Amino acid sequence: MAIAYKYILEGILSGKIVQGTPISEMEVSQILGISRSPVREALRKLEAEGLIIIFPGRGAFVIEISDQDIREVFELRILLECHSLKRACFCITKEWLIEMKTKINLLSPETSSANDFYAIDFELHSAIVVNGGNKRLIKMYKNVLFQIDMIRRISSMNPQHFATSRDYHLQLIDSIYNRDLDAAENILSEHLDYVLLNTLHYSPIAIKN
Repeated sequence: MAIAYKYILEGILSGKIVQGTPISEMEVSQILGISRSPVREALRKLEAEGLIIIFPGRGAFVIEISDQDIREVFELRILLECHSLKRACFCITKEWLIEMKTKINLLSPETSSANDFYAIDFELHSAIVVNGGNKRLIKMYKNVLFQIDMIRRISSMNPQHFATSRDYHLQLIDSIYNRDLDAAENILSEHLDYVLLNTLHYSPIAIKN
């Protein structure tokens, strides 16, 4: 199942398998040279993670993310990250923050790939949640990570997105380094609001209209 799961997941998150596209068990099994059984198991797992939907008699389809889906995911993300920040602001080590700032400063919209930005974004925001110390909250956050990842790739259609997010990340790191919770909360909230509006603007539904 692991091979089929990784193959389909990477296809969805990279955008190679477009939203609303059907996923053929037979086609995937032929491409990977495996039986249909592990492919079917992989599809069930992806459905449980909210990335596909399986219709009896019709097959599996990549979910189509609506504007309402985007708003709901961001509402949850803002709640989880901003709550975690209250503790994380005083728990994340300054050594880690310095290392993170160095990584971000090395990023450039001209020379860095989208995946480089995604990796840094994931590392920083996940660190806030993990350092919040609430195990149940962390588990809840992990349950929506793949949906967050799908949505993140919509916002990247804005050519200015990476540069703007980079600036927000640097400001956020500085405020946490200074243990300034009020500033950190304001920057994180403003950053996520920006990404939400940017994502809604470039969502497939908005583009169609």
